[in-house]
Amino acid sequence: MRVREVADCFEAGRLLLHLELRESPVGAWEVELVDREQQRRIAHPFHDETSARRSAEAAYAYGRQFGRWRVRRAGDYAPQGPSVTAPGWDPEPIAAPA
Repeated sequence: MRVREVADCFEAGRLLLHLELRESPVGAWEVELVDREQQRRIAHPFHDETSARRSAEAAYAYGRQFGRWRVRRAGDYAPQGPSVTAPGWDPEPIAAPA
């Protein structure tokens, strides 16, 4: 399987979560999420990119409760969809007014 996207979620310099989005030569997809603190690994196969992408975005939303994501993509991978996380670092959270 080819790795299409890799992302790491950090909080205060600690790696909390690691995500890999992979594509097989026959068009199947897999999302793997590793929770470093709980030492758990979840890998799930998908039949299409849309479903795999939704799963990755759900993982990003979950991780944002705890820290910031750094997303890296293969140069030839251009994901499709209305809510695709941009590569690079998530923006800094905006502090609520006091």
